[in-house]
Order: sequence, then C-alpha cells, then structure tokens
Amino acid sequence: FACNPAFHRLTKPSSKYSCDLLLAANYYTSYPQRKIGLETILTPLRSGGFDLKVFGNEHWLANTDHYTLEQGIYQGYLPYDQLPCAYSSAKIVLGLNSVIDSSTMMSMRTFEALGCQAFFLTHWTPAIENLFKNHVHLVWSRHPDETMELVRFYLGRDDLRAKIARQGQEEVYRNHTYQHRVQSIRQDLEKL
Repeated sequence: FACNPAFHRLTKPSSKYSCDLLLAANYYTSYPQRKIGLETILTPLRSGGFDLKVFGNEHWLANTDHYTLEQGIYQGYLPYDQLPCAYSSAKIVLGLNSVIDSSTMMSMRTFEALGCQAFFLTHWTPAIENLFKNHVHLVWSRHPDETMELVRFYLGRDDLRAKIARQGQEEVYRNHTYQHRVQSIRQDLEKL
C-alpha cells in the first residue's frame, strides 16, 4: 500500500466530518487479529466522552462478534472521494490493522491518512514501528490505557498534532507513494 499525493492531501475541512476522533474502517469478523486493534484503540475511546465518528460498513451495527457501535458514533459508509476531506476535518484519525505480525504489512489507511496530513493514532505493530517513528510521523499505542492518555494529551496540543501530521505527510510523500511502489517493482523485475 501507499498514498497518491494528487488525491491523499490536506483539503478544506468540513463541519460534516469535524470531530475529535475519526475512524474510517469496515468491521470484519474474518480477521481475528483486528480485535487487538479494536480493544487497544476504539474500545477505550467509546466511553471517553469524546466526539467520536466511525465510518464504514453496516457490520458496525450488527455482527456475529456482538461488537456493535451506538448510532451516535456510527456514521454510515464514507464515500472514498470524501476521505481526504474527512481526514482533514478530524483532530485525530484512528487506525486499525488486520495484520499484526508482519514487518511490512499494514492498513492502507496509514499511508492515506498521513498523505492527507492527518494526525494518525494507531495500535503498535512491527510494520508500523519498522516504517515510521513514534511521536514523529504518527503515534502508536500498545494498551487501552495508553490510548486514553495519548488522546487526552494530544487533543490539548494543536501545535504538536500539526507538527507530527506535517512530518508524517513528508515521510509518506518522500518514501511511500504509489510511484515509489512502481519503481520498486520495476527494479525487482529488472533483476529477473
């Protein structure tokens, strides 16, 4: 995965998506590892008194895991063309990963959120730590209590959120665009 700077970029915010915390992710029962992210990132924030918006499929309202969101939190499906605006309107964008044991694989939303110059908070995975610096490009949490501490701290620090978001965007534009991925594939093919 990667970002496309022509699309994944900071845009004019919209009051429609304005909130403290925003998650754009579908609910999947087929990825048991994703539950680690749910329990680390989303669960503690649901009752924290924050303005939290979750966009995604309707499985957030009914699923076999019985992990469902309240109507006030669940906002419906987010059209992909609205992603940059949504990410540009939230104070903190949240991330979930379905793969938690790879040194390179992570959610595409990581690259997209950083490309949109969003302040991105996700749960720790080896890939996140391998490709990004904590509190420099993004922020990761390893525990629900840490998530609450991080959100409380960063919501009160607009300047620091903006700095980290800017550095995150610079990092993905410098190393993680689809142009970079095409070049990497081409180099590998030329070795064959």
